[in-house]
Amino acid sequence: MSAESSRTLCVDSAHPSLPGHFPGYPVVPGVVLLSKLLADQRRQLPQLQVMGIKKLKFLRMLLPGQEFTVEFGAPAANSLRFKCWQDGAVLAEGNLALQGSGAAATASQREQQA
Repeated sequence: MSAESSRTLCVDSAHPSLPGHFPGYPVVPGVVLLSKLLADQRRQLPQLQVMGIKKLKFLRMLLPGQEFTVEFGAPAANSLRFKCWQDGAVLAEGNLALQGSGAAATASQREQQA
């Protein structure tokens, strides 16, 4: 994946989710990492509307206060690939469904049938 944009982010050690995840050895929850990633996507690429997640893998743990880099590829076929790096290793990677994708259309069709 060739990076179209990248940015360094960090989850502050005072984040409210950390004391319970896990007591004595806090680890950044995947949902917090995902939230940071999506917020950054909205800042960097506001013209793209994320409708869902096609694929997501968390490959390493992120500790509070550790910096990580988010890279977004070029949008293609109504999807947006991303990778998160920390200390030279892939932390997380995946593929976001963008508005107009088959995944979004399928979800919309299910809602209409319900």
